[in-house]
Amino acid sequence: MCQKFKYKLNKIFRDRDHHMKNKNILLVDDEPEILAIFRIFLESAGYYVESATTAKEALEKIGAKKFHLAVLDINLPDALGTELLEKINGIQPEMIKIIVTGDDIDDKVSKSLGNDVDAYIIKPVKKKILMGIIEQKIGDHQLL
Repeated sequence: MCQKFKYKLNKIFRDRDHHMKNKNILLVDDEPEILAIFRIFLESAGYYVESATTAKEALEKIGAKKFHLAVLDINLPDALGTELLEKINGIQPEMIKIIVTGDDIDDKVSKSLGNDVDAYIIKPVKKKILMGIIEQKIGDHQLL
């Protein structure tokens, strides 16, 4: 392989990795253990992470700061994830939204969420799946 081509290819991947990191991610889940584990995964990959345990707390953070992506539990103590999604879209519609749920996503839930969700993950969440989806969605968003 030509040295010049290798250099350009390496630069493309370095630039892509740089743009994928340094993103603000909001984690919303009422289980502190899940928040702690997800935070470790994401911060070790270079993301800036904030967390919230309620929809109210999440909305306060979203109102005060731009987030590139949110990982949202669908069942929160003070609201359903569908209600939170609707409010997020009113504040930061460009934010990537990933729903995490302990329940299977049926057609009814999928239709009620509509196009407001970028991805679904079923608990228990494996690190490889979480990180793969986040990196894919951020990468796709960079292309827009």
